[in-house]
Amino acid sequence: MSELLDLVMSEHDDKMKRAVEHTKAEFSNVRTGRASSSLIEKLPVEYYGSSVPLQQIRSRSPTVM
Repeated sequence: MSELLDLVMSEHDDKMKRAVEHTKAEFSNVRTGRASSSLIEKLPVEYYGSSVPLQQIRSRSPTVM
């Protein structure tokens, strides 16, 4: 029984560490003070019938001369 408990605890410990790292990465994008364009870069928008992050549309837009 102890081996099973150790296995379950080890598995959940790994999942919790990954969840904490993911949360830290998400919160690292949060800024206080002045607004910046990085706040909306990952915002999903409709683009030719597909939902894509706003930053992808920005990189695809043609240069106007």
